[in-house]
Amino acid sequence: MTKTVAEREAFLESAVVERSADGLVNLLAVAMRDPSPSVRSSAIRMVAEHEVEAAVPYVEELLSDRSERVRIAAVECLGAFQGGFSPVKLYRSLKDSSFLVRIGALESLALLKDLKALPRIAPLLSDENPLVRAYAARSIAALQGGSYTQVVHEALEKEREDSAKVGLLEALFLLGRGEALSSLLGLLSSDDYRVRCSVANSLENVPLNGTQIETAMAALSRAESEALGVADKSSIASAMEKLKRVR
Repeated sequence: MTKTVAEREAFLESAVVERSADGLVNLLAVAMRDPSPSVRSSAIRMVAEHEVEAAVPYVEELLSDRSERVRIAAVECLGAFQGGFSPVKLYRSLKDSSFLVRIGALESLALLKDLKALPRIAPLLSDENPLVRAYAARSIAALQGGSYTQVVHEALEKEREDSAKVGLLEALFLLGRGEALSSLLGLLSSDDYRVRCSVANSLENVPLNGTQIETAMAALSRAESEALGVADKSSIASAMEKLKRVR
């Protein structure tokens, strides 16, 4: 057995491209039992990159791995498989002790279009972590959970963190509450540059009509003149460029 973690990872990288289908599954299965979280995570990443669906059951086992890094990799990997995988296996990850795992599970369930997950996602609108609350709202919108619109609205009324408000407002807009755009744009003046970046990223992803584009462009232009850091300047510039193209 190769001794160092770096050597085992290097071996895995080189061996993946040389193995037959069955050999590849066996190789990845062994790597996913490696004592190093780094090697296990690398193996999971390769399952997704090489679309090794036969290795998915081994990834599922790592949803309860002791390493946060491995659990994050596992929930993200499973979101890449549209067939041959039951999203139900991800439900327990919505209650994971790591907020990053919970976010990954929310994103993957949205990618898998698992409408049955909506009743399990909605409670995360009250999660202790504001980013989880934001992603829960986005997942509800991505799953077209129109029946949860009022629940999202009520969560917004109670919300105090700008980082969560971005996701809640984005979700409400996507669920048909056009008036949410004004409040979303208002967060471009947040004291937190990460919130400003998040709003700009949202504006790149939500469908806007002509009038809404002009309103958003004006708000972004004002925010650009007041931006303090490289990150928010870059995010705002990117959003403006995208909106210019779809005008």
